[in-house]
Amino acid sequence: MDIVQKLKRKTLRALFRYDPSYTDMFTDKSELYFARLYLHQTHPYWETLEDGAKILDAGCQSGRFTIPLAKMGFEVTGIDTSGLSLNHAQKHCRESGVKAKFLKGDIGRVCPSLEEGSFDAVLCAEVLYLHPHYETLMKNMIRVLKPGGLLVTSHRTKFYYLMKALAQKDYPTARFIAENNEGSLWGTYFNWQTVRQLRQLHQLLGLRSQGIHPIGIFSEIYLAPGELEPSLQDQLFQIEKDPFDEITGCTRYLLAVGEKIPASHSDLP
Repeated sequence: MDIVQKLKRKTLRALFRYDPSYTDMFTDKSELYFARLYLHQTHPYWETLEDGAKILDAGCQSGRFTIPLAKMGFEVTGIDTSGLSLNHAQKHCRESGVKAKFLKGDIGRVCPSLEEGSFDAVLCAEVLYLHPHYETLMKNMIRVLKPGGLLVTSHRTKFYYLMKALAQKDYPTARFIAENNEGSLWGTYFNWQTVRQLRQLHQLLGLRSQGIHPIGIFSEIYLAPGELEPSLQDQLFQIEKDPFDEITGCTRYLLAVGEKIPASHSDLP
């Protein structure tokens, strides 16, 4: 039955550009809420870029960040493996009255083909935690950054998976999560980091850490934002948008911002 369903989905996608199980992250209520959090936390960084700066949205899906960034006046290029997602992204661009460039393919293959130092910033949200070679992907994205350019990435936290395992009373898995930083959980590969580990990763990759911010402290852990009426969702946003320091690592994702250090300054902390 699973094989039949997969073939049906592929046929619908190929012939009719339709998949009943597809979540359009540009229109989904919960994903729009999280986009609002991401954009709030990244806004100070985007403000440091010049008008018309080039941004690569690596793993753009249906354009939930591509389009807001294009509206800010940036020249945005989106990459995604899904042709269906890119069709949605192009449709949303037309409806929003903005232009963006889209490339179909895997980040690990597309980025090495792009010109070195050709982007002012690279955004990669909610992608890396599914890839066992996430450090290599980050190196490829750093390669296309100009010196002083920004790499903006999101990462799953150790806390998030611990909460999931303990909620299921799956204590062996919880112990595995506590003692490791990647592996197979419930039949799927994931990786997860702490704030300290992300800062160390930035240093290892030649980035100057500019900030690490929580995305989703209570939402999708205790509350489903898409199920809340607008006034309640706004109240939740006000709580989550400016968190207190001690809660930073206890969140759904960590948003990490690093600056590419010029070669002549690579010895700086």
